[in-house]
Formats: sequence, structure tokens, C-alpha cells
Amino acid sequence: MSNLTRGIGVNALLALLAGMVGLITAVFATQSAVSLRTDEAIGIVETQLAGAVSRSRWALERLLIPIVGSVILLLLGGGLLGAVYGSISGDSSQAVTMAGAALAYWPAVMLLVGIAVALFGWLPSVAIPVTWGAMAAMWFATMLGDVLGLPAWLLNVLPFSAVPYMPLEAMSWTPVIIMTALAALLIWIGVDRFARRDIKPG
Repeated sequence: MSNLTRGIGVNALLALLAGMVGLITAVFATQSAVSLRTDEAIGIVETQLAGAVSRSRWALERLLIPIVGSVILLLLGGGLLGAVYGSISGDSSQAVTMAGAALAYWPAVMLLVGIAVALFGWLPSVAIPVTWGAMAAMWFATMLGDVLGLPAWLLNVLPFSAVPYMPLEAMSWTPVIIMTALAALLIWIGVDRFARRDIKPG
């Protein structure tokens, strides 16, 4: 096996593992995001909003957990992956490289958070099952799409498929920027709607 072929094979494996870090982080972020609806359903929200905290501020403060927590998990997961590989290959820069490769999945993770928040704002009664359904479908399609022969157009529009497959591929900012903007829009739509609708426990 040539050095080039070996390098491509290793980078493909590292890219796959970075994607797995992203998918695992997405589960954490989704769970954190749907907890907004969980707290509303069990009646905690009304108690917490009885003070001077506005609904928008309450929701945004809660969303700091998946937003910031996801960044930390991606950096740690990718950095640890790179550190392990770097210790084997003798390349200490792999920790930074793989931290960046994993962090590239943050917009895709935030897109799932945005879906959860938008559903929380507009369709609270089905927000939790639909959000987890979207999460499960994305996992299924991302992991098994090629094996099951799903259409290429469907696989290409999946958030995690749109992320540059680093370090095998070069960084591409267009999908990252688009997903970040879309996630921000969905979060704003959901929080704004929650601020104006009735509290719906149960």
C-alpha cells in the first residue's frame, strides 16, 4: 500500500469518527433542547416565570446549555481523537486538526436544536416526539443511507452529510454558514412564538 493510499484511508477513518462525535453530540443537544417543552409540560415554566424573567430570556438562557455545551463536547471529542492518533503517528498537531473537524458539525447540531425550538414554539404538543423522530431519521439515514440505497439527493441534503468530511476533504464554508443561519432563524422563530403564546402544560 502506498503512502498516499494509506493516508487517504486513515483520513477517511478519522473523518468518520469525527462524524460520530458530531452525531453523539447531537443527541445531547437535542435532549437539552426538548427539555424546554418537558419543563412546560410538567408545569415548571409557570413557577420560573412568576418572577421578573421574561419568557424569551428564560428560553434563551436554557438554550445556552446545548449551544455552548455542544461546542465544548465537539472540541473535546475531536481533540481527544486527534490526540490519540497524534500519539501513534507522532504528529501532535492532530489534536487541533481533529478538534476543528469535529467542530465543523456544530451548525448541523444547531439545526436540530433549531427544529426542536421551532416545534416547541409552534407545535408544543408534538414537539418532543417529532424532534426525536427527526433525530432518529437523521441517524438512520446518515449511518445506513448508502447501504440501503437511499437516493443521493436525499443523502446530500442531510445536515451531517453537508458538513465537510474533514480531514479527508477540504473545509467548505458555504454549507456551514447556511446551516448556522437557518438554525438561528428557527431558534428565533420558536422563541418568539413561545413569548407570545399561552403556556400549555400537560
